[in-house]
Amino acid sequence: MADSGDLSIEAIAHKIATQYAVLAASCDMLPIPIAIPEPTETLSNRDTVPAVRRVAEIVDGQPVPEEVQAHLFTAAIFWLTAMDLLGILVSNQWNEIRGFQVLAALDVSGSALADLGTWLLGQD
Repeated sequence: MADSGDLSIEAIAHKIATQYAVLAASCDMLPIPIAIPEPTETLSNRDTVPAVRRVAEIVDGQPVPEEVQAHLFTAAIFWLTAMDLLGILVSNQWNEIRGFQVLAALDVSGSALADLGTWLLGQD
């Protein structure tokens, strides 16, 4: 379980942003690169959410094994889940369990990104 230092809106938002950067780098390394906005300090969910939704929608067009497509799809949809839950946390009263839900979604997304990265790095 995550320690209490991981359970603040700021810490969660930082983890989401960090994972977005990994997702963006992974999308750029695909056989057919998928361009999504580069991670910056000022990048907002208005830019990132539609871009990551698009990744999930077009992943089946990648000339990669189905398992690799599944890793990218999973990474994208669980990152989107984390973003949705962060939005709920920001607009409602803090809820520790929901904070853990965000971290769990990021864990699943991160594992899928790690599997995707292993495949991508093995393609050199």
